[in-house]
Amino acid sequence: MTGRRGGLGRGLGALIPAATEMVPGGLDGDGVPIPRAVNGAVFREIPLDEITPNPRQPRTAFDEDALEELAASLRGRFGVDVRLSTEATPQLVRELAPDGVVVATGALPSRSGFSSVNPLVDTLPGVDQDNVLTSWDVLEGERPVGRRVVVLDDDGTRAVAGVCEVLLDRGSEVELVSRWNALFPTTLTTLDMAHLYSRLFGKGLAYRLNAWAGAIEGDRVVVFNLYTGAAETIEDVDTVVLAAGAKANDGLYLALKGEVGNVHRFGDCVAPRKLDHAVYEGYIAGRELWSADERYIYEGELERWEEATVGSPM
Repeated sequence: MTGRRGGLGRGLGALIPAATEMVPGGLDGDGVPIPRAVNGAVFREIPLDEITPNPRQPRTAFDEDALEELAASLRGRFGVDVRLSTEATPQLVRELAPDGVVVATGALPSRSGFSSVNPLVDTLPGVDQDNVLTSWDVLEGERPVGRRVVVLDDDGTRAVAGVCEVLLDRGSEVELVSRWNALFPTTLTTLDMAHLYSRLFGKGLAYRLNAWAGAIEGDRVVVFNLYTGAAETIEDVDTVVLAAGAKANDGLYLALKGEVGNVHRFGDCVAPRKLDHAVYEGYIAGRELWSADERYIYEGELERWEEATVGSPM
């Protein structure tokens, strides 16, 4: 291979060139496009402690005025009947007598303590205790969390790392019990594993790998090694946090199915997955492409569509 890709290998700053006026990028000596300098662009390395969270993070500081403005726009421009602060119950939906229903009620955190590494136990003994929370409970901050916390990680994601850091920042002593053979393994491919390790180890995170809980007994958590079966007990635990994924919040859909015609669901209401799945399913729901045949792009179909909408090629 000859040539090089502009900017690569010369530092991140080469990809974000600054300028006092707009100038074309052009090509380098190998014919590779040079990043165009953008007026006002600045590249600067700053210490991590100078980075602070957005104080108006939408999940914690939701702008009610902006939501009402959006609702008013939908009502005025498209005639949509928008009802804010209204629970969509099966009775309400039936009273509306709709031609079709699309359910997008998302997911809820799993509170069963179930893990596929312990498949014969549907519900972990002790999860109904008052000192057992979910990771969502921790982030919402509406239930008290004690000094010594055990986090049961069946997820292995950046989200669990974030929950651990929130707990550590609030002054708790945190011990993570993970079913995985590495801490937060999914962060390896997103290249933030080393950064997370540095932050969490620096704040005192303790952990056990290849392990899961057998029971929660008051202020004790019985854990076992997945490969040897050897059991240990973690004593003096104030709070247990379940980071065991989510379950589809499909109650409304199941209640309507069979009673109301043309009912569909998408997103995490089907099964908790990634954001791109919800975006795609929202798109096909908006186009009412419900069957597999309607969603499938057959060979030559795009070319036929172009001819029909743009005109036949000359």
